[in-house]
Amino acid sequence: MEVSYPQAGGFGNLTSDLGIKIFPNPSSGIYQIDANALNNKSYLLQVYDLQGRVLLERNSESPATEFDLRPFDGKLFLYRIVTEAGRVQSGRLVKE
Repeated sequence: MEVSYPQAGGFGNLTSDLGIKIFPNPSSGIYQIDANALNNKSYLLQVYDLQGRVLLERNSESPATEFDLRPFDGKLFLYRIVTEAGRVQSGRLVKE
């Protein structure tokens, strides 16, 4: 199912908190998402490198999911989670 999401701003505000947890952080590159706080609402996960290139983009309705950044070079990434309502949580991911 493809869901359309409102455009959300960049990474200027990294403190938005939707109650979604991404762990472990730092990690070897495999991360878990705990999105129970969204009550089974769909969301879009985007992961960027520090040059702003989209490395991963995934729609999900699952409260628990996993994603893998091991194939990508670099140790620091930015993520953004956007809900259908346009609410945003963003932050940093560290790969050891």
